[in-house]
Formats: sequence, C-alpha cells, structure tokens
Amino acid sequence: MKLLTKLLLIVFGAVTGMVLLGGFAVTSLRSTMLQERQQSMQLLVKMATRQVEHYQDLERSGKLSRDDAQTAAKDAMRAMRDGENYVFVRTGDNLRMSLVHPDPRKENKESDGGTLPDGQAVTDVYLQALHNTNFAFVSIYTKRPNGDVMVPKLSAIQRVPDWNWVIGSGDFVDDIDRAYWHHLIQFLVIGGIVLLAVIALAVVLARGILRQLGGEPHDAAESMRKIANGDLAVEIKLKEDDSSSLMASLKLMQMKLKNITSAIQENTASLDEQIQIFNASTKTYAQSKSDDDLNNMLKSIQKLWKIADILGKSVSRFKS
Repeated sequence: MKLLTKLLLIVFGAVTGMVLLGGFAVTSLRSTMLQERQQSMQLLVKMATRQVEHYQDLERSGKLSRDDAQTAAKDAMRAMRDGENYVFVRTGDNLRMSLVHPDPRKENKESDGGTLPDGQAVTDVYLQALHNTNFAFVSIYTKRPNGDVMVPKLSAIQRVPDWNWVIGSGDFVDDIDRAYWHHLIQFLVIGGIVLLAVIALAVVLARGILRQLGGEPHDAAESMRKIANGDLAVEIKLKEDDSSSLMASLKLMQMKLKNITSAIQENTASLDEQIQIFNASTKTYAQSKSDDDLNNMLKSIQKLWKIADILGKSVSRFKS
C-alpha cells in the first residue's frame, strides 16, 4: 500500500470519527432542546392542574358550586396565557367541546381540533394517548394559524377525572428542527473544510516524505534488504534529477559496492595468476640456480606483494 494511501486512510478514519462525534453532539443538542421544551410544557400543565384541583377542593368543601368552581378555574386557565404559552381545556367523552382556547371565539364550541395527515382527528390522538394514563405528550404535524405548511407540534395533556376535563398546552417545535439542521449543516461545512485542509496537508507531507526517500518506503526497504543479502544487481529506479534522496544514496552505495567487488575479483584473479607465475619461477630457479631466474623470482615476489597490498586495501574499503 502506498504511503499516500496510508495517510489518506488515517485522515478518513479521523474525519469519520469526528463526523460521528459531531453528529452525536448535534443529535444530543436537539434531544436536550426537546426535553427542555417538554419540561416547560409539563410544568405549565401541572400548574394549571393544581389550579383546577384547588377549585375542586372548594367545590368539595361546599364553598363553591360546581358551576362557580369551573367558571373560576376556566378564568384562571385563561389568565395563564403569556405570549405563545397558553393552556387549553377540553371536555366530553370525545373531547370535542372546547372550554378554554387560545382563540376565545372557539370556546364553548365543538371541534375535533383539525384533521391530521393520516386522517385522524387531533382529539382522537389525545384520547389514544390518555388511554392508560392521566398525562401524556403528543407529537403531531399540523398547520400554524393562518399557515399553509405542515409543521411539527408537541402537546402536553393532563386528564382531570372528577370533571372529565383534559388540560393541555401545545407548542410548535419546528424551531428546534431548524436549529438542529442549522447546526448540522454548519458542522458539515466546517468538517468538509477541515477534511480538505487535512487531505491537502497529507498530500504535501506524503510528497515531502517521498521526495526525501526517492520512492515508496516499501521499495526502499526492499532494495536495502536485497543489497544487504548480497544482491548488487537489484534495479533502483530514480526520478529525473534525483541526487539527494535516500534511494539516490542507496544507488550510489550500490555502485561503489559493485566497483569494490569488481576490483576485489580482478585483484584476486591477478593474485592467482601471479602465484602461478611465482610457482613456475621458483621451480625454474630451483633447477637452474641462475641469476636471471633468481631475478625473475624476485620480481614475481614484488608483484605478489603489490597485488596483495591492493587487494588488502580493497577489502579494507569494503569492510569500512
């Protein structure tokens, strides 16, 4: 595997981890915002329920009639409206009767709360959510007042058994989705920029390393291994004008080793030849005892010393 490929794998691994971590962080942020919204709505509904329970206690104590207690409770519910925060009250077996509504014109009138995209009425969804409990959160898609686009809406609803009321509060949560997508897109853009920057840095680093090595690290290691094992014929490819890389130095070393090895081989052959001449001159002198044969033998000895000295120097260079 090439060096650049390895670096890019490391980069993509790190970026993938960063994306997963960022995605988890953004998703956790959305979940936290939604939980805060739920807690706020639940607190508002619980406060409204406490108000109703207070008037129920007055009714049970005989201080107020049921009609008066319910009228006072409904007034208290209306007083809790603050900007977009509101409380609604529905009653009836099918919850069609609206007792308290953000739009006073809809109070004391029957309404199913609108039809959802799946064909169900909002009040039917409320009944299903409260089937086995007195408190529930309901998530639906509906239109804003005077709006045309379906947006997510979260409602908290509480059943008040004695009066057969359902108290609730709703809020559109498309702002949470907008914040979620805003942060997600922002993270992806930043992540993309970081990814491009890191890839560019990896490419620059890889080129710098390859320039210093003169090739792939695997090729350099393989060439060094072969030379170390005595294979001086290995082909070392260099780029044009490459004279300072590791591979260039390795090729230079290969050439020097070839020259030294060649010199040793040549000197060894010359030494063998001169030894044969020396043996022949020694035999000749032993037979003739002439001065000329003695001079020839001495010359052979001098040549032997000279060749042996050259060979010794070549071997010393090879060892060093």
